[in-house]
Amino acid sequence: MRRKKMAFEVKKLENSKAEVVLTIEGTEFKNLRNKVISKIAQGVEVPGFRKGKVPASVVEEKYAEAIKEEISEEMLKANYEA
Repeated sequence: MRRKKMAFEVKKLENSKAEVVLTIEGTEFKNLRNKVISKIAQGVEVPGFRKGKVPASVVEEKYAEAIKEEISEEMLKANYEA
């Protein structure tokens, strides 16, 4: 993913923890979300669908948490340098 201008804020918390708040454009988020859903859909097997042919809506419903984690990870990789 190409690095785009975006707003981010880092808050230092107790016990050497930090909170990172990223603000991105809606179109960038949608594109990444669709990419992540497609990637997950290619590798999952859901009864009633051929492998790799699971509809995006089914993937979103069954793998919502994995999608959120992958989006967060990708955004941090692409937009934040320590």
